[in-house]
Amino acid sequence: MEQIGIIEIDEKYKLVQAFIEEKTAVKDIINFAQWIQMVPYDIRQKEIRKLSNILLSLLKNFSSWKEVRTDTVFCNQIEEIIRMIAVTQYAEGENDAYVECIRFLYHLTIAPTNGSSADISRKYLNFKDILPGIRDIFTLEKINGVRVFPIHEMVIGMARDFSYDNHHLVNLAVALQLFEKIGDYVELERKEEIRKELLQIAHEHNIAFLENIANGGELIWNDNDYQRNGTLLVVNGKTIIIRNVFKEFFVDYPQQEIKAEEGDLAWFVQVDLSSSEELVDLKEYLIRGSQENKLNLIKFAEQEGIFNIFLPKRIVVDRTNLNIIRFLSSRNDKMIIMNKQEEENSRRGFLKMLHSPEAQIRSMLLCKDDLDILTVDFYSAFYLEVVGDECKFYIDLETGRDTFYQGWLVKIFLQEVLPEYGIWKCMEILEALYIFLKNNSDYLQKARKYGHFTGYKN
Repeated sequence: MEQIGIIEIDEKYKLVQAFIEEKTAVKDIINFAQWIQMVPYDIRQKEIRKLSNILLSLLKNFSSWKEVRTDTVFCNQIEEIIRMIAVTQYAEGENDAYVECIRFLYHLTIAPTNGSSADISRKYLNFKDILPGIRDIFTLEKINGVRVFPIHEMVIGMARDFSYDNHHLVNLAVALQLFEKIGDYVELERKEEIRKELLQIAHEHNIAFLENIANGGELIWNDNDYQRNGTLLVVNGKTIIIRNVFKEFFVDYPQQEIKAEEGDLAWFVQVDLSSSEELVDLKEYLIRGSQENKLNLIKFAEQEGIFNIFLPKRIVVDRTNLNIIRFLSSRNDKMIIMNKQEEENSRRGFLKMLHSPEAQIRSMLLCKDDLDILTVDFYSAFYLEVVGDECKFYIDLETGRDTFYQGWLVKIFLQEVLPEYGIWKCMEILEALYIFLKNNSDYLQKARKYGHFTGYKN
C-alpha cells in the first residue's frame, strides 16, 4: 500500500486552509478516510495537529448531514477516522484544540458515562469554539437508532454517579454547559430528563450555580483561576451567581448575602444587575471607554485592591456612561490570572499583566490628543521600571499639562518625588528613569524632536 508522508500531509493541510469556505461532499469524507489509512503511525503522531485540523475543517464545511444521518457506511467511516486520530499519542501539555476535540468525540463513542469522559469534559474550554461548526455530527445514528456520539449519556452518567465534591461538581457543570450549548443547535435526546435530574441534585445540596446552568445560564470559568482562586461564575440574564470554595473571597459582601452549599463545600452570592448595568471584559472596556473611564479603572483597581480583572465578564459598569460599578473578583484572590499566565495579586502583578503580551492590550490607548498618545504599554512599563511603589497611580493627566502625555507623566512623577528624597535616592530614581528612556528609544526620539523635556508643547 502506498504510504502518505509529511509533505503530502502538509500539502493537503494548506489546500484545505486555502479553500476554507468550499463545501465538503460525502465523497470528500470517504476519500479522507481512505487517505488517512495510508499514513504510518509515526507520521500520524508527528502530524496529528494538522490531521485533526483537516478533518474538522472538512466536517465544518459538510452540509449533507440529513442525507447521511443513518448511513451506516458513512457513520462507520467517521467513527474510524476519529478513532485513528484519537488513539495517536502526542504531547498533551500543548493542549491543541483540534486534537482535544477529536479525543472528546472518541470518548463519547467508547465510554461516555465513565470517569475519562468527565475528565475530557474539563478540556471543553479548549475546543468549545469548534463544536458549533460541527454540531450536526451529534445527530448521526447507528442502525439500531443509537447515536454515534451520545453526548447525553455522558451527562446522565455523571449525574447518576454524582459524588458531592468540588472536583465532580466542576466536571458536571462543564459537561452540562457543553450539552446545553450543543442543544442550542441540534435536537438532543433526553434533554428534559437530564435537566430534571440535575435540578434535583442542585436543590438537594443548595447548589445555586448548577441550577442556573440547568436553567439556561452560562458558566464563566477558567480552570487556572479555579485551581488558584476557587471562583466560578454563572450568568443568566441579569442574574449572576458567584461561587468560591474560600469564604474569605466574599470579604466585601454583607454577611446576610453570603450563602453556603451543603457542608460548606463552597459559598456563593447572587448579584442582580439593574437594567442600566452590564458585564464587560477588560479589553472591551479599554476599547469602548473614554480616557476618564480607562484611567479611573486603573485607580479603582488600586483603591479596592482588586487586580484579578483580566478574565471574561469580571467588570460591572453603567451602560450609559461606562462608569465602573464593581469588580466581580476579590482582593483576597491569591493570583491574577489571564488564560494560563499568572501573577501575584498585587499592584505590581497588575502592572506586569497589563504589560504582558498575553493580555493583548499593550497597544491600547489610555490617552489621545491628535497624534499625542499614552499607551497601556508605556504607562505600565513606566510604573514597573521607574515608579515602583513610590507613588499611587496618576489618573489626572490633563490639569496643568504643558507637554505631551508621556513627558507629562514623567514630569509630575519627578515633581512629586524629588523634593521628598535626599540626593542618593534622587540619583537612583533618575538613573532608573534614564535606563527606562534609553530602552524606549522611540520615546527618546520623539522627546528630542518635540522637546518633551522643555516643559512646553511644540
